[in-house]
Order: sequence, then C-alpha cells, then structure tokens
Amino acid sequence: MTQQTNKNIDITLQGIGKIYNCGLQLQIASLYPSVEFPVSRGTPMISPSIR
Repeated sequence: MTQQTNKNIDITLQGIGKIYNCGLQLQIASLYPSVEFPVSRGTPMISPSIR
C-alpha cells in the first residue's frame, strides 16, 4: 500500500469512530462481504484436539 492509501484508510476509520462516539450504531457487517461457510463442510473439527 502507498502512503496515500494508508492515510485514506486512517481518515475513514477515524470518521467511523467519530460517528460511533456521537451515539450512532453503525452496521459494520455491511462493510464486509457475507461469508456462508468459513471452511468447507468436510473439514474435521479441531475442538477434540484442544486440551
């Protein structure tokens, strides 16, 4: 990323933070694409391996 891109991201996130601090509830999930399944259905569970 370029320095200008980093600056744009910072300005955008600061603006979102200011809106939130003013009391508005933002729907942040709408900024990201929807994920139907984070892993394929055949992936084994890792919880039995964790102790």
